[in-house]
Amino acid sequence: MQKKTFIILFFPLLLCGCVEIEQVSPVPRIEFISFNIENLGGDPLEGGYPWGLLEFRFIDGDADLGVYKEINDSLSLPDSVKSGLFINLFEKVNGAYVERVFTQPRYTKDTIKLDTIIIIRDTIVVDTISYNMHLPYDEKLDRAGQNKTVKGIIRAKILFEKTPPLDTMRFEFYVRDRALNKSNVEYTTDFYFKDKEANGNFGL
Repeated sequence: MQKKTFIILFFPLLLCGCVEIEQVSPVPRIEFISFNIENLGGDPLEGGYPWGLLEFRFIDGDADLGVYKEINDSLSLPDSVKSGLFINLFEKVNGAYVERVFTQPRYTKDTIKLDTIIIIRDTIVVDTISYNMHLPYDEKLDRAGQNKTVKGIIRAKILFEKTPPLDTMRFEFYVRDRALNKSNVEYTTDFYFKDKEANGNFGL
């Protein structure tokens, strides 16, 4: 499974001083703010493809949002534990949204030894393109005492390494905390890439 390049920024709203203790669920909640294609012409440093900026609010009652680096670096743990932010792509077809999973060919070489003969052959491996992301732990979200509620804004940069050949799309997304509690599911507004084959001009 191929991972996407991304940047995630936490903007926590610090709750301090003599504030009333909030009774907030330990299951995180999120709220969509915006999604915009930021680099309409594509960035040569990122393969010439555009990227989108997803922005959403979060609130969590026990301050355990964000995955530790050693968890994310583990080779034995599944993506459901390592990612933290889960993003699925949907295409609008006849008024209904259908989930899309894209594949991308990757070329490699296999070496085969037959007795004294060594054969090197080209092989095509198909990778699944995943939009799931590591939601990094941020020490600014640590809380001590009775009130462990944290809230703020998350901005995630989604790189389109392969421009989806679809008309109208949207992302479905949610987060999981370190206790693997799944938040509510939110959706972006519809977006599309126009004239991508004619002149490389990307837009909403």
